[in-house]
Amino acid sequence: MRRLLTRIRRGKQPARQEVSLPSSHYREVIGRMAAWTLSARRERDLDAATVQHAQRAVLDASVAMLAGLERPEGRALVRFLQSAPPPGVCRLLGSHASTSAAHAAYAGTALCQVHDANDGHPDADVTGGSYHPGRVMVPAALALAQEVGWRGRELLTAVAVGYDIATGVHHPLSSSPDAYGAAAAACYAYELDREETQLALHIAAFTAPISGAHDFEINNLACAQQSRVGIESALIARQGYPVSYPEYYPMERLAFATPPALGHSFRPIYHKPYPTCRCTHAYIEAAIRLHPEVRDRLSMIEAIRLKGHAIGGAAAHSVGPDRYYKAYELSIPYCAAVALVDGRLGTAQVRPDRTGDPLVQRLQDSTTVLLDASQPPYFGGTVEITMTDGSVHACTIDAPLGSPENPLTDGEIAAKMVHWLGYAQEDTDALLEQVMGLDRAESAEGLWAVLGRLGEQALRGGGEA
Repeated sequence: MRRLLTRIRRGKQPARQEVSLPSSHYREVIGRMAAWTLSARRERDLDAATVQHAQRAVLDASVAMLAGLERPEGRALVRFLQSAPPPGVCRLLGSHASTSAAHAAYAGTALCQVHDANDGHPDADVTGGSYHPGRVMVPAALALAQEVGWRGRELLTAVAVGYDIATGVHHPLSSSPDAYGAAAAACYAYELDREETQLALHIAAFTAPISGAHDFEINNLACAQQSRVGIESALIARQGYPVSYPEYYPMERLAFATPPALGHSFRPIYHKPYPTCRCTHAYIEAAIRLHPEVRDRLSMIEAIRLKGHAIGGAAAHSVGPDRYYKAYELSIPYCAAVALVDGRLGTAQVRPDRTGDPLVQRLQDSTTVLLDASQPPYFGGTVEITMTDGSVHACTIDAPLGSPENPLTDGEIAAKMVHWLGYAQEDTDALLEQVMGLDRAESAEGLWAVLGRLGEQALRGGGEA
């Protein structure tokens, strides 16, 4: 070892270079994010459009959490957190157990991302902001609301500021932008000052994991950590943790786009009518429209051509019947094939007992995906079916249902409970009434009472399609 060290010391030394210290830029960006978070305390009167957007975010994430409970992952998460829950007043969805806000947020986010069913920001791949803010912001805000005892309007404000931060932060080099958003919601909840808020945002950014589809099967757990770390970062800052910022970490790419008004980041958000990657939606919708034309002649389908922009390249693969169901949620050929056969696509179409259908497998194997990068990026697409008799059936979708140009109604978001999960219409109406009345509610207790009942029903199997 001594000889090795000697060689290293005697080696040629690189020329000394000037090192820029971008810490002042980093602190300036974090400072603007903190200032925006603090501004939420002065924006108690959200405009009507922002209130409705925030309510829709809560509604959509609530349905996604309930969808997560029907899966083995969701049930395992509930058992895990029931086994030794940290003390707290926040309830776990589908359980009578209570825990801390950080762990309740963890559970809610993990359930939210069991399916690829969350809302999304269409420009995230360009800006570097959050792709799916709802899966982290809403469970965090729901947990904080229980701990702090918020009125419904304060819950909606926390969701708004969390969305603004998570979608407004660009190109973070450390972790997911969702961690910034969860920390902002927690700083708002605990009424931290500017210095504490800056520190909480900093801690969250450097301690939360990066989310992504590198291992999509456990991506929900990475997202859950972002939610938990965001709240814990605010709690650490509140306890007087010494302020520290990196002096040499290259953060020159970090930026924050300040919105024109609180909650403005809701405007381009889309909501999913299908529990799959957004890249599949145009093809699903086109296949559903073509279903009546071919449902009696499915065996006569010779070839299927799917045409769209190269933005869907990651989902242009076929999957076999022995794959984990999440692979089907990211497969354009499978989603188009099963939607063509069933005339719908919900959670029932991404179950092992459905994915092994020989007809569905044959149709996706007969599918060719043609992606054209020369066209302007968009999420539209065309399904073209050629029959054995030479006839052709085709459908093009320019703005898929759920996109900002073709949004779901409030009722359609809630109706996913019926179409995906088999809940009764009165259950859907109860949740819709509670969520859309949050701006007038003195607390979130009514919402949690309904969610708790529906969650227990899901664990008993009573809400499954």
